[in-house]
Amino acid sequence: MLNDSSDFTPVSLNITPQGTSNAGSNPTIEKLKTALDVAVNVGFIVGSGLEKGPAAVEEGLPALEADIPALEPALNKAGQEFENIVSKLRGAGEAIKDGEFSIINWENYPEKLPQPEGTFRLIQGDEYDAARAAANRANQSIHAADPSLKGMQIHEIQPIKFDGSPTDIANKIPLSPEHAGTTTWWRMLQRGLEK
Repeated sequence: MLNDSSDFTPVSLNITPQGTSNAGSNPTIEKLKTALDVAVNVGFIVGSGLEKGPAAVEEGLPALEADIPALEPALNKAGQEFENIVSKLRGAGEAIKDGEFSIINWENYPEKLPQPEGTFRLIQGDEYDAARAAANRANQSIHAADPSLKGMQIHEIQPIKFDGSPTDIANKIPLSPEHAGTTTWWRMLQRGLEK
């Protein structure tokens, strides 16, 4: 319990990002809301204690300190996730060139696969054909070098169609032939962009 004071009323913030609804909420946003609720309530405890004098703050500190070890991991994780989101948004705004875009809604993206970072650009025509041919050669070399990958398909984490590197091993991941969910997600994104 953070504070037994009858003056303290816990506050729950109703935060909904612009352009969204509460339905199907994002787990990261829910964690941030919880962290903000805790921070606001801790602020009220300390703030109301300051109004009553240092003795009231000291009186409430043992209860607050008892809760800190339990709250600290969640607050740290929520804070780190928030910093990552802000960093991606800031970096994306500075790095975007003509034709490039960022993805911030990864809803329905397969959970077990890494999400590519940075900006994306839809490539077509000769540029795509050359990149796809380079990726096919690289993937054949990977298969030849590692027989344990027999029956697996080498998938580009950032697809070639979205300006992913055709040859960088860090952009490659072996998947079973049933990785259609990944391909479907990227194709739906492409259709949306081409409308």
